[in-house]
Amino acid sequence: MIDLSSFQTKIMNEVARHNAFAEDDPALAIACILLIAIAVLPFSGNVEGAGNDFSCFWGAGTMAVDGHAAAAYDWDQLHKQLVLRMPAINQLRYPYDQFPLPFFYPPVFFLVLAPLALLPFPIAFLAWSAAKLSCWLLVIYAIRPRPSALLLALATPPVFYDMFHGQSALLASALLGGILLTLDRRPFLSGILIALLIFKPQFGVLLPFVLIATGRWNAIITAALAILALMLLTGVSFGWDTFKAFV
Repeated sequence: MIDLSSFQTKIMNEVARHNAFAEDDPALAIACILLIAIAVLPFSGNVEGAGNDFSCFWGAGTMAVDGHAAAAYDWDQLHKQLVLRMPAINQLRYPYDQFPLPFFYPPVFFLVLAPLALLPFPIAFLAWSAAKLSCWLLVIYAIRPRPSALLLALATPPVFYDMFHGQSALLASALLGGILLTLDRRPFLSGILIALLIFKPQFGVLLPFVLIATGRWNAIITAALAILALMLLTGVSFGWDTFKAFV
Protein backbone atom coordinates (compact mmCIF):
# COMPACT_ATOMS: atom_id res chain seq x y z
CA MET A 1 0.00 0.00 0.00
CA ILE A 2 1.22 3.51 -0.84
CA ASP A 3 1.98 5.70 2.17
CA LEU A 4 0.02 8.83 1.18
CA SER A 5 1.42 10.95 4.01
CA SER A 6 5.05 10.13 3.11
CA PHE A 7 4.32 10.65 -0.59
CA GLN A 8 2.74 14.04 0.10
CA THR A 9 5.63 15.14 2.30
CA LYS A 10 8.22 14.30 -0.36
CA ILE A 11 6.33 16.17 -3.07
CA MET A 12 5.73 19.19 -0.84
CA ASN A 13 9.40 19.42 0.13
CA GLU A 14 10.46 19.26 -3.50
CA VAL A 15 7.89 21.83 -4.59
CA ALA A 16 8.85 24.18 -1.76
CA ARG A 17 12.59 23.81 -2.47
CA HIS A 18 12.25 24.33 -6.21
CA ASN A 19 9.91 27.30 -5.92
CA ALA A 20 11.20 29.03 -2.82
CA PHE A 21 12.19 32.12 -4.77
CA ALA A 22 10.30 31.58 -7.99
CA GLU A 23 7.27 33.39 -9.33
CA ASP A 24 3.90 31.67 -9.38
CA ASP A 25 3.49 29.29 -12.29
CA PRO A 26 0.81 26.88 -13.54
CA ALA A 27 2.90 23.80 -12.77
CA LEU A 28 3.15 24.76 -9.09
CA ALA A 29 -0.59 25.40 -8.91
CA ILE A 30 -1.36 22.02 -10.47
CA ALA A 31 1.02 20.24 -8.09
CA CYS A 32 -0.59 21.89 -5.07
CA ILE A 33 -4.10 21.10 -6.27
CA LEU A 34 -3.12 17.45 -6.69
CA LEU A 35 -1.66 17.45 -3.16
CA ILE A 36 -4.90 18.93 -1.80
CA ALA A 37 -6.92 16.24 -3.58
CA ILE A 38 -4.68 13.52 -2.09
CA ALA A 39 -4.97 15.08 1.37
CA VAL A 40 -8.78 15.14 1.21
CA LEU A 41 -9.01 11.53 0.03
CA PRO A 42 -8.55 9.80 3.44
CA PHE A 43 -11.40 11.85 4.93
CA SER A 44 -13.87 11.57 2.05
CA GLY A 45 -15.39 8.30 3.22
CA ASN A 46 -15.75 9.16 6.92
CA VAL A 47 -18.16 12.06 7.13
CA GLU A 48 -19.67 10.53 10.26
CA GLY A 49 -16.75 11.63 12.43
CA ALA A 50 -16.63 15.26 11.27
CA GLY A 51 -16.40 17.71 14.16
CA ASN A 52 -15.86 15.07 16.86
CA ASP A 53 -13.18 17.05 18.68
CA PHE A 54 -15.12 20.30 18.31
CA SER A 55 -18.14 18.71 19.97
CA CYS A 56 -16.43 18.88 23.37
CA PHE A 57 -15.68 22.58 22.73
CA TRP A 58 -19.29 23.26 21.81
CA GLY A 59 -20.61 21.21 24.72
CA ALA A 60 -18.35 23.04 27.19
CA GLY A 61 -19.51 26.33 25.71
CA THR A 62 -23.17 25.45 26.19
CA MET A 63 -22.48 24.61 29.83
CA ALA A 64 -20.73 27.96 30.26
CA VAL A 65 -23.70 29.77 28.73
CA ASP A 66 -26.00 27.92 31.15
CA GLY A 67 -23.88 29.06 34.09
CA HIS A 68 -22.11 25.75 34.73
CA ALA A 69 -18.70 26.34 33.18
CA ALA A 70 -16.81 24.55 35.97
CA ALA A 71 -18.87 21.40 35.41
CA ALA A 72 -17.50 21.16 31.85
CA TYR A 73 -14.30 19.71 33.31
CA ASP A 74 -16.31 16.72 34.59
CA TRP A 75 -16.55 14.25 31.70
CA ASP A 76 -19.75 12.63 33.00
CA GLN A 77 -21.59 15.94 33.11
CA LEU A 78 -20.18 17.06 29.76
CA HIS A 79 -21.21 13.74 28.20
CA LYS A 80 -24.76 14.10 29.51
CA GLN A 81 -24.93 17.61 28.10
CA LEU A 82 -23.76 16.44 24.69
CA VAL A 83 -26.19 13.53 24.58
CA LEU A 84 -29.02 15.85 25.61
CA ARG A 85 -28.28 18.36 22.88
CA MET A 86 -26.88 15.96 20.28
CA PRO A 87 -28.62 12.56 20.71
CA ALA A 88 -27.01 11.25 17.53
CA ILE A 89 -23.65 11.12 19.34
CA ASN A 90 -24.46 7.75 20.88
CA GLN A 91 -25.41 6.43 17.45
CA LEU A 92 -21.86 6.83 16.15
CA ARG A 93 -19.69 3.84 15.34
CA TYR A 94 -17.63 4.57 18.46
CA PRO A 95 -19.94 5.92 21.22
CA TYR A 96 -18.64 8.76 23.35
CA ASP A 97 -18.96 6.76 26.56
CA GLN A 98 -16.32 4.36 25.19
CA PHE A 99 -14.04 6.98 23.61
CA PRO A 100 -14.54 10.15 25.65
CA LEU A 101 -13.35 13.56 24.50
CA PRO A 102 -12.88 15.48 27.76
CA PHE A 103 -12.53 19.24 27.92
CA PHE A 104 -9.14 20.21 29.33
CA TYR A 105 -8.53 23.73 28.01
CA PRO A 106 -7.94 26.68 30.39
CA PRO A 107 -11.04 28.65 31.50
CA VAL A 108 -10.15 31.66 29.30
CA PHE A 109 -11.11 29.51 26.30
CA PHE A 110 -14.74 29.90 27.40
CA LEU A 111 -14.55 33.47 26.09
CA VAL A 112 -14.37 31.93 22.61
CA LEU A 113 -16.57 28.89 23.15
CA ALA A 114 -19.54 30.58 24.80
CA PRO A 115 -20.41 32.74 21.75
CA LEU A 116 -20.05 29.67 19.50
CA ALA A 117 -22.38 27.72 21.77
CA LEU A 118 -25.15 30.21 21.01
CA LEU A 119 -25.23 28.74 17.50
CA PRO A 120 -26.52 25.30 16.45
CA PHE A 121 -23.71 22.75 16.33
CA PRO A 122 -23.33 22.54 12.51
CA ILE A 123 -23.23 26.33 12.12
CA ALA A 124 -20.87 26.71 15.08
CA PHE A 125 -18.56 24.07 13.58
CA LEU A 126 -18.51 25.87 10.23
CA ALA A 127 -17.89 29.24 11.89
CA TRP A 128 -15.05 27.81 14.00
CA SER A 129 -13.47 26.13 10.97
CA ALA A 130 -13.76 29.20 8.74
CA ALA A 131 -12.38 31.56 11.39
CA LYS A 132 -9.26 29.55 12.27
CA LEU A 133 -8.49 28.70 8.64
CA SER A 134 -8.84 32.36 7.64
CA CYS A 135 -6.49 33.46 10.43
CA TRP A 136 -3.92 30.86 9.47
CA LEU A 137 -4.02 31.69 5.75
CA LEU A 138 -3.77 35.39 6.56
CA VAL A 139 -0.54 34.74 8.46
CA ILE A 140 0.80 32.54 5.67
CA TYR A 141 0.08 35.28 3.14
CA ALA A 142 1.77 37.86 5.37
CA ILE A 143 4.88 35.66 5.46
CA ARG A 144 4.89 35.02 1.71
CA PRO A 145 2.29 37.03 -0.24
CA ARG A 146 1.76 34.68 -3.15
CA PRO A 147 -1.26 32.54 -4.08
CA SER A 148 1.09 29.59 -4.50
CA ALA A 149 2.08 29.86 -0.84
CA LEU A 150 -1.57 29.58 0.17
CA LEU A 151 -2.08 26.56 -2.08
CA LEU A 152 1.02 24.88 -0.68
CA ALA A 153 -0.12 25.63 2.86
CA LEU A 154 -3.53 24.12 2.16
CA ALA A 155 -1.88 21.02 0.74
CA THR A 156 -0.38 20.19 4.15
CA PRO A 157 -2.09 16.98 5.43
CA PRO A 158 -2.45 18.15 9.09
CA VAL A 159 -4.62 21.04 7.87
CA PHE A 160 -7.35 18.65 6.78
CA TYR A 161 -7.02 16.56 9.93
CA ASP A 162 -7.47 19.71 12.01
CA MET A 163 -10.38 20.95 9.90
CA PHE A 164 -12.16 17.60 9.78
CA HIS A 165 -12.07 16.98 13.52
CA GLY A 166 -12.47 20.62 14.56
CA GLN A 167 -9.23 20.89 16.54
CA SER A 168 -7.40 24.06 17.58
CA ALA A 169 -3.94 23.57 16.06
CA LEU A 170 -4.53 25.95 13.15
CA LEU A 171 -5.56 28.73 15.52
CA ALA A 172 -2.46 28.16 17.66
CA SER A 173 -0.29 28.13 14.53
CA ALA A 174 -1.83 31.39 13.34
CA LEU A 175 -1.13 33.04 16.69
CA LEU A 176 2.45 31.79 16.77
CA GLY A 177 3.03 33.03 13.25
CA GLY A 178 1.48 36.38 14.12
CA ILE A 179 3.70 36.67 17.20
CA LEU A 180 6.84 36.12 15.15
CA LEU A 181 5.71 38.56 12.44
CA THR A 182 4.96 41.39 14.87
CA LEU A 183 7.61 40.82 17.53
CA ASP A 184 10.08 43.37 16.11
CA ARG A 185 7.80 45.90 14.42
CA ARG A 186 4.77 45.89 16.72
CA PRO A 187 5.74 44.40 20.09
CA PHE A 188 2.53 45.52 21.80
CA LEU A 189 0.41 43.63 19.26
CA SER A 190 2.75 40.69 19.63
CA GLY A 191 2.18 40.77 23.39
CA ILE A 192 -1.59 40.65 22.90
CA LEU A 193 -1.24 37.68 20.56
CA ILE A 194 0.93 35.95 23.15
CA ALA A 195 -1.82 36.49 25.71
CA LEU A 196 -4.42 35.01 23.36
CA LEU A 197 -2.24 31.92 23.06
CA ILE A 198 -2.94 31.20 26.73
CA PHE A 199 -5.56 28.69 25.62
CA LYS A 200 -2.53 26.50 24.79
CA PRO A 201 -0.57 26.92 28.05
CA GLN A 202 2.12 24.43 27.00
CA PHE A 203 3.56 27.12 24.74
CA GLY A 204 4.04 29.29 27.81
CA VAL A 205 6.91 27.06 28.89
CA LEU A 206 9.18 28.24 26.06
CA LEU A 207 8.00 31.70 25.05
CA PRO A 208 8.89 33.55 28.30
CA PHE A 209 12.48 32.29 28.20
CA VAL A 210 12.88 33.38 24.57
CA LEU A 211 11.36 36.80 25.25
CA ILE A 212 13.48 37.40 28.34
CA ALA A 213 16.67 36.19 26.66
CA THR A 214 16.10 38.59 23.75
CA GLY A 215 15.00 41.50 25.93
CA ARG A 216 11.47 41.83 24.50
CA TRP A 217 10.20 43.72 27.55
CA ASN A 218 7.40 45.59 25.77
CA ALA A 219 5.95 42.32 24.54
CA ILE A 220 6.43 40.69 27.97
CA ILE A 221 4.67 43.47 29.88
CA THR A 222 1.84 43.69 27.35
CA ALA A 223 1.33 39.92 27.41
CA ALA A 224 1.29 39.83 31.23
CA LEU A 225 -1.28 42.63 31.48
CA ALA A 226 -3.43 41.12 28.72
CA ILE A 227 -3.37 37.68 30.36
CA LEU A 228 -4.41 39.22 33.67
CA ALA A 229 -7.28 41.04 31.93
CA LEU A 230 -8.42 37.81 30.23
CA MET A 231 -8.37 35.91 33.51
CA LEU A 232 -10.33 38.65 35.30
CA LEU A 233 -12.90 38.73 32.50
CA THR A 234 -13.19 34.96 32.62
CA GLY A 235 -13.66 34.87 36.38
CA VAL A 236 -16.30 37.60 36.31
CA SER A 237 -18.13 36.05 33.36
CA PHE A 238 -18.05 32.35 34.21
CA GLY A 239 -17.17 32.14 37.90
CA TRP A 240 -13.89 31.81 39.75
CA ASP A 241 -14.60 28.14 40.44
CA THR A 242 -13.73 27.40 36.81
CA PHE A 243 -10.04 27.93 37.63
CA LYS A 244 -10.25 25.51 40.56
CA ALA A 245 -12.04 22.93 38.39
CA PHE A 246 -9.37 23.27 35.70
CA VAL A 247 -6.53 22.71 38.15
